[in-house]
Amino acid sequence: MEFEKDNTPYYIVNPSKIATIKIGDKVYTHTAYIHNNKVHTTYFILNKDGEVQLLEKEKVFFKQAEKSKGYIVAKHPRFEVVSSTLYVKFGDKPAQLIKRRRDLAKLFPSHQEELSKFIKKNKISTKDPKDLSKVIDYYNNLAN
Repeated sequence: MEFEKDNTPYYIVNPSKIATIKIGDKVYTHTAYIHNNKVHTTYFILNKDGEVQLLEKEKVFFKQAEKSKGYIVAKHPRFEVVSSTLYVKFGDKPAQLIKRRRDLAKLFPSHQEELSKFIKKNKISTKDPKDLSKVIDYYNNLAN
């Protein structure tokens, strides 16, 4: 993980030793996830904590400084979020990518039918962290 503070870049050399990082109002957690049937580790934004976690993986690029051109103001070098993907993590298991609405309910096999109805009724978007937080809250209410 890389971040910048006071125009100085910092790098986490051994992420397995730092489980959680708080930067501003975001909490990052280092955890395992499944990608292409292999287990990898990275830092995720922790959107929802508990037995079931909602995690967000940001794809960030470093943009070089840009000179001013005519009416366009110069821009400083910066990190820019290009995209983000959402994952669900159950306990100590690796996080799983949320691809489509129909796949979301399958991640919760013990309450798949109830969750399918909830997702359809509430028009849950798999791209919206707030919508997915509702699903996890609903699941936690069913599980208790």
